[in-house]
Amino acid sequence: MNFKYFMGDNEARYGVEVLGFRTDFSFFNSLGREYQQQQNTSEIAGYFNYKLSFGHAPATARYLQAVDHRWACACTTTPRCRWRTSSPASA
Repeated sequence: MNFKYFMGDNEARYGVEVLGFRTDFSFFNSLGREYQQQQNTSEIAGYFNYKLSFGHAPATARYLQAVDHRWACACTTTPRCRWRTSSPASA
């Protein structure tokens, strides 16, 4: 689910994504012994991106500077719960 909101030249984008995975693994080794593993994994991620534009706009050219921050978080629920976060530098 993604959203975009405009405020003049400024822009805000945000969204949420929820995913679910099921793994059903079965393997027979060279001795004929079977190995099985079943696992359910859930993941939720969200983001917020805000672009702030300011400057002077002459008739032929537009001089703008933008500030852009990003942040992400993901939670993986397994027998041992794992959390991941990131804030990559934007170009």
